[in-house]
Amino acid sequence: MFAGRNFVPYQAIERDTKELFLKTSSNGSGTYTIANGVGIYSVTKTDTGVTRIYLEDKYPALKSVKAIVLDSTVRHFDFQVKAHDVAPTSGRAYIDLFSLSAGSETDLTASTVLVKIVLKNTESVF
Repeated sequence: MFAGRNFVPYQAIERDTKELFLKTSSNGSGTYTIANGVGIYSVTKTDTGVTRIYLEDKYPALKSVKAIVLDSTVRHFDFQVKAHDVAPTSGRAYIDLFSLSAGSETDLTASTVLVKIVLKNTESVF
């Protein structure tokens, strides 16, 4: 079933801005299952409180990342980009996210995470 509305196309002032959306579940011990995520290759835990998102494609620049936890229990996680290389000369493009609780790197509990990634898909300015 789809929303029965007349939607207006998304526009950005900056040329060729692309958005990727990811819905992934953590089992609480570092294993992730991708529920949906077109353009996402995989999600793995690389260190305590660090999650790596591998992208299927390379992009000239990362514009922003926003992540939230979906859970019926109150959780206070903040997410911060630790490192990224969306235009590697070899290997897969990736984004590393810290998951922080009270300012400390903390592994995610068993929960679902929604991520929005905004990327630049052209080298040109206009």
